[in-house]
Amino acid sequence: MYVSEYMKTPVITVLESALILEAQNIMKEHKIRRVPVVDIEGHLVGLVTQDKLRETIPSPHTPMSVWDLQYQLSKILVRNVMVKDVLTVTPETTVEATCVLGQKHNVGTLPVVDEQRKLVGIVTTTDLYRITTEILGFGRKGVRLYVSGDKQDVVHHEVLGILSKHKAEVLAIFPVAPVGSQKKNFVVHLATEEAGPIAQDIEGLGLKVEIRKH
Repeated sequence: MYVSEYMKTPVITVLESALILEAQNIMKEHKIRRVPVVDIEGHLVGLVTQDKLRETIPSPHTPMSVWDLQYQLSKILVRNVMVKDVLTVTPETTVEATCVLGQKHNVGTLPVVDEQRKLVGIVTTTDLYRITTEILGFGRKGVRLYVSGDKQDVVHHEVLGILSKHKAEVLAIFPVAPVGSQKKNFVVHLATEEAGPIAQDIEGLGLKVEIRKH
């Protein structure tokens, strides 16, 4: 899966030459907290955030006249307050790599740029959460078999054979690592409410199986 298949486009942007009040109005109108900043040709040059604008725009309770406030704000451009070192991905970046990148750097927005650094899309933490939820089958009916045990690394193919024998509809299979453990157990999400016979056959391989319902 590639970012190009899931990114949002066209992207809401603001020009680097715009006043910060324009960026603030864009965020309010679209109910967003971050806006990519582009030059006149559409190249990504930065990111302006709601927090940064709050730091820059004086509070209404600041002791200055309306004229002084308007004068100050008329001089501050988006390029003066934007974050310039923006973490980006390309349309060819995989969704998996994008998830890891966002988590590693603790960022909630990843602009998508092409080879010329033109902005072509955007993905957010919300988008990645939704994609992951779809991949893992969260919210769909069925049961999960939580499989653990010392022999699991050498019997994955045998588990798949059991699933095939029972003609089980598999929604997802993914590894899980218990906190503080080096072992990697795995979860089999099945589109059925009756997984007892399947669990018994898997336990026959010397593994432990816990049936977890939604």
